[in-house]
Amino acid sequence: MSKRLRIVALITMISILLTGCWDRIEINERDYVIIMGMDLAKQHKGEEASELKNPYVNRYAISYSMPNLKTVQTGSEHPEEANFVFKTEAQNPYEASVQFANKMSTDPYYKHCKITVFGSNLVKDPIYLRELLDGLLRNNQLTRKLNLFVAQGDAYDILSTNPKMIPKVGEYLWRLAYKKNVMSIYVPQTLDEVATSLEQYKTALIPRVTATKDEIKVAGSAAIKDYRFIGWLGEKETRSVAFLKERSQADIFDVPYKEVDIPYIVDNIRVRRKAKIEDDKISMDIMIATSGGIQQYLQDEKPELMNSKIIKEIEKSAEKRIKREIDFTINKLQGDLNIDLIGIGEHLSKFEPDLWESIRDDWDSIFPKVDINVKVDARIRRIGSIR
Repeated sequence: MSKRLRIVALITMISILLTGCWDRIEINERDYVIIMGMDLAKQHKGEEASELKNPYVNRYAISYSMPNLKTVQTGSEHPEEANFVFKTEAQNPYEASVQFANKMSTDPYYKHCKITVFGSNLVKDPIYLRELLDGLLRNNQLTRKLNLFVAQGDAYDILSTNPKMIPKVGEYLWRLAYKKNVMSIYVPQTLDEVATSLEQYKTALIPRVTATKDEIKVAGSAAIKDYRFIGWLGEKETRSVAFLKERSQADIFDVPYKEVDIPYIVDNIRVRRKAKIEDDKISMDIMIATSGGIQQYLQDEKPELMNSKIIKEIEKSAEKRIKREIDFTINKLQGDLNIDLIGIGEHLSKFEPDLWESIRDDWDSIFPKVDINVKVDARIRRIGSIR
């Protein structure tokens, strides 16, 4: 081996042996923020940002929840101490994070933050919501996959709850957001999805979260238009939107059939849309195809479910049931709320781009007049186990 090669090999070995984690921080030297709550400061509730009389008064109340590392191990005897919740008020969220860091003996760490909850008072003002979304997107310690929720009340109350099932609120909400095969009473939304939807189509749907002393419930949605909260959607209305956006994973419909309510479990859904433009009037045909199974009927009932005629009759009843629920939701979206959460404008922008460019600025006045026709094709593939 030449002298040069020996020198290179020696330098390489020395580099490998001397390499270390010079910026290593021990796990107990960090405060891991798992969930954040964002509210208006108490003195500004009900007051819009453009109407603030004193611009130097704190506007935001930001809450941070961190796990108690001593109780992370399984079998903790102190679930009430599973989280530490800190609240600080500031003129903007960044200032709040600095104040929060100044109060802590160790540095807050946000890369494990999974959830952000907005208070309902905050999302009613477009300036506040735009500021917060922009700040979250610019924060390089936060992921765009951060899951967003809107509290029906204050976000601080959500963070202060100790759920019976999982005492750590952030982990509990995160599990709900990523849980598979659940009913579509809420549609999980990430920071990136909400920001993109508001930027492109001026609308967004964010899951609603409510809390009691020891229970958290995620059901329904907050409807956001032009960065302003305009109303709540209930569980069934949210499910209809999920159906139309093909975000439904598994749902149950109570189908009436001869004085019996039969549970129709939908586990597969396909949606096709077709736009028509005639005499400057827009109509949209929405074809929904579902398949699933029946989990309950009547013991010893004749004829049995093996009878194909009975299956066809139940399928027709299921189609009417699903269509009625979706039609009700569409009427609410086009009437009371005037918000396109079901992708009509999105479809036109993709498949009728020239038309969309000519009407997008007037979409608020056009959307309520769009003739939306829903057709449902329900199929029963399974009837459960029989003896």
